[in-house]
Amino acid sequence: MIQALFLLLIASAMHFIYDFIPYDIIGLIVPIDESIFQHIKLIFYPILFYYLYIKRWNTIVIVQLVSIVSMLFIYYFYRYALNIESVPIDILLVGLIFVIMQYIDTLALQHNWITSSKITILFIMISIFLLGYLTIYPPNLPMFIEGNPIK
Repeated sequence: MIQALFLLLIASAMHFIYDFIPYDIIGLIVPIDESIFQHIKLIFYPILFYYLYIKRWNTIVIVQLVSIVSMLFIYYFYRYALNIESVPIDILLVGLIFVIMQYIDTLALQHNWITSSKITILFIMISIFLLGYLTIYPPNLPMFIEGNPIK
């Protein structure tokens, strides 16, 4: 649980870095606008940094995938199905995702849902590339548009 709080603090700090240091290279790692896509970086990079810190890679693929998909499903459900727009709920969602991350990590270790080093490195490289590329060249889809693109 303490890891989830620490990751939430990192994600919260990351949310505002671009406002203070508006360089393109920084924007590849932190959100540059309020689109839901940009907020995926608030999940992906703190989890990546956490796994770098603990030096254990074998569950990061399942953890990243479940965390990001969970964030998208929960966000779109409360934002558009329930028509709730709330910054405190958004922050709680990020914290909840980090709690889910820890639970999935524990399950993955218990059930041996691990990936090889090659697959893990490939996943991380492709993910970093896609996050950067889609930051520079965002498609005209609701997930990449700032504000309330779904009316």
